[in-house]
Amino acid sequence: RSLLEFLAYMSFGSILVAMAYSKTKAQRAWQSTSDVVSMALNRLGLQEWLVETLSESFASLLTRVSRAAVAFIGVNLVANALPETWVVRTPPWLRFMDANGDGLLGATEVEYFIYQHSQSVLLATLSSIFGSFLLRLKQPPEAQVPREGITNRLHHFFLPTLQSWMYAKQHAKDMRFRSLARYV
Repeated sequence: RSLLEFLAYMSFGSILVAMAYSKTKAQRAWQSTSDVVSMALNRLGLQEWLVETLSESFASLLTRVSRAAVAFIGVNLVANALPETWVVRTPPWLRFMDANGDGLLGATEVEYFIYQHSQSVLLATLSSIFGSFLLRLKQPPEAQVPREGITNRLHHFFLPTLQSWMYAKQHAKDMRFRSLARYV
C-alpha cells in the first residue's frame, strides 16, 4: 500500500475512535436522537410519561450502540493501515499473535488478531448496552404516571401492564398496588 493509503487509514481510524469516545459528541447525539424518538412517539398519541421513558431509553440505546460500532470500525481501520508486505520477526512477547507459528508476524496476522478480539469486545459491549437498556426501562419514570386506566391484576403472560407496573413502582405504599410493587 502506498503512503497515502496508510495515512488515510490511520487518520480516518483515529478520527472515528476519537469521535466514539468524545463526551460532547455523545451528548449531542443523545439529545438529537431523543428529540427524534420523542417526535415519532408523540405522533402515535402515547401518554407523556411513556413518551419520556421510551425516548430516553431508546436514545441511550441507539447512541451507545452507534458509539460502539464507530469505535469498532475505527480500531479495525487503524489495524488495516499496515502495508500488506509488512513483516517483523515475532518477539517472544508477541508469539500469541503469530497465527501460523512461522516466527514472522505479518500484516494479515495482526489484522486478523485485532479483528477477532475487537469483534469479541464489540459483542460483549452490545450485550452490556442491551442489558442496561432493559434495566433502564424497568426504572420508574420521573414524570408521574396517571392512575386512570390501571389495574392491580396481572395480564399478559402473568405480567402487569406497563402503566400499572410503573404506577406501582412510584406508589409502593398504595395499599391496592403494594403486592404489585413487591412483584416487580
